[in-house]
Amino acid sequence: ESVKTSEEAFKNLEANDTNMLAATLEALIRDDRYRNLFMAKDRDGLYKAAAPLFEELKTKHRITHWYFHNPEPESTAFLRVHKKEQFGDVIKRYTYQQAVKTKELAAGKELGKTAFALRVVHPYYANGKLIGYMELGEEIDHFLGIMRQQIGNEYGLLIKKDYLDAKEWASVRQSHGLRNNWNDFADVVLVNSTVKDNSIISFDGDIESIPNNGLVLGEVKNGNSVFVRGVFPVRDASGKKVGGVFFLQDITAIYNDMKSMQTKITVVIAGLMLAIIAILTYIMNKLVIRRLSKLVDVATVVVGGDYNTQITPSAKDEIGQFESLFEQFRQVFVSLMKELEEKMDRKSA
Repeated sequence: ESVKTSEEAFKNLEANDTNMLAATLEALIRDDRYRNLFMAKDRDGLYKAAAPLFEELKTKHRITHWYFHNPEPESTAFLRVHKKEQFGDVIKRYTYQQAVKTKELAAGKELGKTAFALRVVHPYYANGKLIGYMELGEEIDHFLGIMRQQIGNEYGLLIKKDYLDAKEWASVRQSHGLRNNWNDFADVVLVNSTVKDNSIISFDGDIESIPNNGLVLGEVKNGNSVFVRGVFPVRDASGKKVGGVFFLQDITAIYNDMKSMQTKITVVIAGLMLAIIAILTYIMNKLVIRRLSKLVDVATVVVGGDYNTQITPSAKDEIGQFESLFEQFRQVFVSLMKELEEKMDRKSA
């Protein structure tokens, strides 16, 4: 259930933010100021016009990327409002290619060299003529924090190393004053998490092998806390499994309740077993041992010369049958003993 709840929360956040980015983009592509500066290829002027709004979008809506792209066949970045000095490179991302192909809005999660971003790309027109493409994007690190607040679990985003650049990763970690964790796992990197102790987030499996509906990985203890671990796959815009969201659900209270209940059940079962043993002992004593003891007492008396003590079957069961047989044997024995006594008396006379 935790896997399903967490995955649904992640998808809802993605859908909500995609809608927000798309609505913002729709408004921006209608603004003539940006369109005219882009058509005039005035990169500096376009940056100066867009930069103040970008800072506002970044602060209020967590939008971290804003692009103006040249149309095909050039397909190059004309301006990155978030990184003015980098331009002229060919854009090969899936969302951009989809927008080029369909001439409609394209959206999805895509990996850069060090970050996972949610992107929306829209064709850019002037008087019905295609002049390029505009793109907005946001890094999705904040998803995990929101999910933690909503659900209460701890989360970590793991990405396959195949889709990241080791040198760029080391540089970004260093610039943020963070330890380079590239070598913590063989095939994946923990790009973000909500826990302070990342050692309890571990996954050595193959991302590709994670079922579409997620996977429960079992329990793990950390100090006095007990967590259940799980992971569900994360796909990029093209549908490839590029990572997974790892979650930790604190089940300490449930675990302690179960242990307490287990102890109580053990005590109850032990008490019941003792009671059953006592009852069986009583039954055995009354139905078997006591009756057999009586037979032994009668046999002892008969051997001692008291031939008049009889045995009356106490019940119609196996012991009762044995008592009847014993009584018959007693009668034969008494008869033989009397005959023997009579013969001895005659000889002595």
